[in-house]
Amino acid sequence: MNKKVVVLLLAVVLTVHYAQAQFSFGVRAGYQMTNVFDTEGAKFKPGFQVGVVGDLAVAPAFSIQPAVLFATQGWKYEGYTVVSPVSSSASKVKSSVNLNYIQVPVHFQYKVDLGGPKLLIQAGPYFGYGLGGKSKNDDFTITNSGTIKMGKDEAYKAIDFGVVGGVGVQFGHIQVGACYQLGLADINNIGIGDSVKNTGLSLTLTYLF
Repeated sequence: MNKKVVVLLLAVVLTVHYAQAQFSFGVRAGYQMTNVFDTEGAKFKPGFQVGVVGDLAVAPAFSIQPAVLFATQGWKYEGYTVVSPVSSSASKVKSSVNLNYIQVPVHFQYKVDLGGPKLLIQAGPYFGYGLGGKSKNDDFTITNSGTIKMGKDEAYKAIDFGVVGGVGVQFGHIQVGACYQLGLADINNIGIGDSVKNTGLSLTLTYLF
């Protein structure tokens, strides 16, 4: 057999073996508070995320951690609407928007050894695809709820992307993290009114097998 072929096969075998030895698979669950950035009157609402994680160690202190998550986004609003201009009476209004996404964050993770646990510093992009959701409006006299569709011809775009950054601590196979998400895509598909960019704070628990 040609020496070059032997060397190439050996390099492939060693590369595959190294990748298998350095790659970990895991699961993640988290609690988050989400909102929309720079939209007047919007407030944070609770949500969650859950999914699977991969962790590729490319150096002793550096790894790349992609994930595929089901995550909720959205916001709520509380305000007043004028009932009678003559008497200046107003009615309190509550509304909420709940959006469901498949999200793919990719964290570039730097690990600082603390003599047992490891400090995690992470940042990277995320990509999301909207599956739809629900809205609710309550003015204390009438409550309306409806289904939200997302896509080209709907009120909200399905494609979302942005950046994520945060810190965490790793104890053995367990990682606990806190992240901030800043959406860069305007998902408002109507073309009028404020831009609608997803944002949020999350607390996550990841277990790597």
